[in-house]
Amino acid sequence: QRWMCNGWEGMGSVPAAGDSNAVSFVIHRNSSLQWLWTNQYELLHTATPAGLVATSTWWLAGATGATLVAPLALTRDATNYQFADWFLDGSRQPDATGIAVNPLTGILMPTAHVAQARYLPEDTDADGDGLGDWWECFYFGSTNALPGDDPDTDTYSNVEEYQDRSSPLDP
Repeated sequence: QRWMCNGWEGMGSVPAAGDSNAVSFVIHRNSSLQWLWTNQYELLHTATPAGLVATSTWWLAGATGATLVAPLALTRDATNYQFADWFLDGSRQPDATGIAVNPLTGILMPTAHVAQARYLPEDTDADGDGLGDWWECFYFGSTNALPGDDPDTDTYSNVEEYQDRSSPLDP
């Protein structure tokens, strides 16, 4: 948490109000100056693997925050990674099984939060079902999708949607 000066109020020789952290005036009579401070909370952006995303944004206490837009694809040490989903304070967002959103919006900021972008290697298919793990996690929240299923009933199976890099949830 940190405090941010968002203006001032004055009386006497001081101008009545301002919205910066600086004011100039000449004192001609008794005067008062009151600085206005607002509490802010940090939204720390991290990633797995570590270092792919690392930054912070600051939000007014009680405001609604949002993550940055995570890059959909990254390469590090000759490994291609794909964005799978966002976790906020350890929980997948916006829910455990729905399609991932990017950026993650609507984050209430009554306290600090950690938003973690999860990236998986592009060529990882741990369960050997022909669907990239990142793709399954992005659309379904886990690697439990069945290759032959067609959840959007558009006549294209999950494996065909994966091969086309298209959404299995949008006909």
